Amino acid sequence: MTYSYHDNYLELNPQNSKEAEACSQQIKTLIHSWRSTSASSMDYKVIHPISTEGYDELADLASHIKSNFKKVVIVGIGGSALNPKMTASLGAPSGLEIKYLDTTDPFYYNSVMAGIDPSSTYFLVISKSGKTIEILSILGAILHTIKSSNNFCFIVGKGDNPLRTIALNMKAKILDHDDYIGGRFATFTNVGILPGLLAGLNMKSFINGANYVILSLWEKQELSAPALAARAAFLFNKPIMVNIGYLRSLLDFFNWYSQIIAESLGKDGKGFTPIQNIGPIDQHSMFQLYLDGPRDKVFTFIYARDTAKLKQPIAGVDFLHGKTLADINDIEYNATITSCKEAGLPSRVISLPTMDEHSLGALAAHAILEVVILGHLMGINPFGQPGVEQIKNNINALL
Repeated sequence: MTYSYHDNYLELNPQNSKEAEACSQQIKTLIHSWRSTSASSMDYKVIHPISTEGYDELADLASHIKSNFKKVVIVGIGGSALNPKMTASLGAPSGLEIKYLDTTDPFYYNSVMAGIDPSSTYFLVISKSGKTIEILSILGAILHTIKSSNNFCFIVGKGDNPLRTIALNMKAKILDHDDYIGGRFATFTNVGILPGLLAGLNMKSFINGANYVILSLWEKQELSAPALAARAAFLFNKPIMVNIGYLRSLLDFFNWYSQIIAESLGKDGKGFTPIQNIGPIDQHSMFQLYLDGPRDKVFTFIYARDTAKLKQPIAGVDFLHGKTLADINDIEYNATITSCKEAGLPSRVISLPTMDEHSLGALAAHAILEVVILGHLMGINPFGQPGVEQIKNNINALL
């Protein structure tokens, strides 16, 4: 079993069983309509099983980088930074330090570049459009001091764009960004796979976890976990989506998850405001509001229960004798779930068997499929981003 899903929509709203069934039938019809799409369909490629074509090339490149460099700096913003951070978040020891330049903040830029030795640092620059002003600006600052092209790789869209032109002029290595997948959904392309390989992770297991979820969507359709999660979020109809994990390693996943929720679904006056929390830290800040404040939120809890192998015994505290830190984390999680249930809060729960590459791949695929289904239930296109484009136009007008 890869993971399990449960929500309490019908427990809280037993009178709405016919509404829930109608929504499930709508999802079933939607999934049937997707059968006419293919793995080379614009945008809808994300709902099809993921190919490992090109994986060996990425693995060879990662091996070359790890053998010849001590640090990697990934230059990106939005999905081109959040995807690498998420896929590399489990961080197996690889001997390679990974840094990110994902903002034009000059103080942060200086703090990252202060420890950079050009001879032992590799730069990975990512942008689908090749026109993103932030990425071009950061790259320009780097090129002001670093002239060598041997330690640069660009993942960039095909065609005539400024970033690809720079890469060609540098004679640097170029990998094509997938034309059929938008930046925020590029998790299982070279945008996400290469950083995971650089972090020393088993990215084939990551892909296998995703394919397990994608195939379950096609087989179980409206009864699959992503479909049930989308149905619950739609029917709960709350404007705020609070996502809570009881493992700190989920933080990068939540940052990416917030992007795909906000950027995919926040259109035409509709959408959810995503909030990410890590327990038990936020029990001591946010949960007073959640349990005793306005009922305008749906809660999603994510946890990996297989922490038994993490045995950190507790000593010197008599009433905790015999407990481990993992035991306390389990107790904290269960107590919070119980409190939310007692308060009658709308909740969705995803339980992972363990926190590894397979589980992270499954979780990421679940999130993508859930958001795509939810967009269609809401009557909006989950793939565009007109608000972001407006900001880009205003930036260009001010240059």
